Order: sequence, then C-alpha cells, then structure tokens
Amino acid sequence: MSRPYRIVVQKVVEQDIRADDRSTLRLKLDPVLPEERLTEVLEQSLARHGWRRTADGVYEKERGEGESMTCDIEAREVTTVIEIEETVRHEVRKELRGDTWNWRQMREMTDEELEEVRRIEEARLEAEVSAEEHQRAASALRETVRERLESGADERRREVNRIVLEVMSEALKERAGELGNVQHIDEKWDGEDYELTISVAE
Repeated sequence: MSRPYRIVVQKVVEQDIRADDRSTLRLKLDPVLPEERLTEVLEQSLARHGWRRTADGVYEKERGEGESMTCDIEAREVTTVIEIEETVRHEVRKELRGDTWNWRQMREMTDEELEEVRRIEEARLEAEVSAEEHQRAASALRETVRERLESGADERRREVNRIVLEVMSEALKERAGELGNVQHIDEKWDGEDYELTISVAE
C-alpha cells in the first residue's frame, strides 16, 4: 500500500509590464505666408493651446495617464503616444504528490534539504507561471492602450484641426494686409466649423 505525501508550494509573482501605441495626424497648412513666418504662427498657436517647446522644432503636450502628443514642426506632424506601465501580481499555488518511495526518501531528508526542495519547486513554479501570466497580462494591457488611442482620436483631431484653422486664419489676415488696406474682418466659430471673411481695398 502506498502512502501519499504532498508538498504545497505557494508563490507570489510580481511582474512589470509595459505597452504602448501611437497615431499620427498631418498638419495641412497652405503656403499663404513664407515658410518661416508660417512656422512662427504655428508655434504661437501651439503655445496658446498649452504645448511647450522641448527641442528645436519640437513641441509636446502631456495629456495625463501616459498619453502625450508631440508636434514635429518641420514634418508638420502630430504624433500621439500612449504608454502604460503596470505591476501585476499573481499568487500561485501548486500541490505536489508522490508515492511511498518518495515519501521514504523525504522522511530521511533534513529540514534544510526539504527547504531546498521547496525552493527549487518555487523557482520552477515561478518560471512556469511567469511566461504564461506575463503574456496574458501584456496582451490585455496592449488592448487597453489600443482602445484608449481609438476612443480619444476624435478629441485629438478636433484639437489639431482647431490649431490648423487658427494658423490659417492668422496667415490669411497677414496676407490680406500685404495685398491692400483691410477694411473689415468677420470671423465666426460654429462648433468645429470656422468662417472668415476679409474685405480688402486696394
């Protein structure tokens, strides 16, 4: 008759996981003014909307919760990056069973030897669980990032469009002043739509 034995191994595994995703919007600015002046107007508009200059030709805006937007002035592109880091905690438990031969062997082990068996099994358990749980948690985090990037796309597009319209409005006003004496300027916002009328006398 065999006598069963068991060793219960428990392990808490903590892992840091990271996921990121990005999207890019083009700034469509008509060359109403010389490139250098158009760039100045763009930079001024970005600053009014809370963007800060971080390098030559680069403006950034932090939107919180791992989301940031970067405007490359020369490339006329706005890139949104969402990056999230999390520490996930897994508590795992494994029960090891054996037969009479193992039981007899274990009865002859010292406390130190038994503890070493437990440490080996804990390490093996951690390795087994780590790969599987890490993959599952990383996949879930990537999906969260993707959903956030998609859900905020309209809001980011509206902000970028507003900046573009402001830049073009200022550029057209300056250009009108170069063409003649500006008699009247009428501008109106209706939601996302913008209407500008400039009367110029030559």
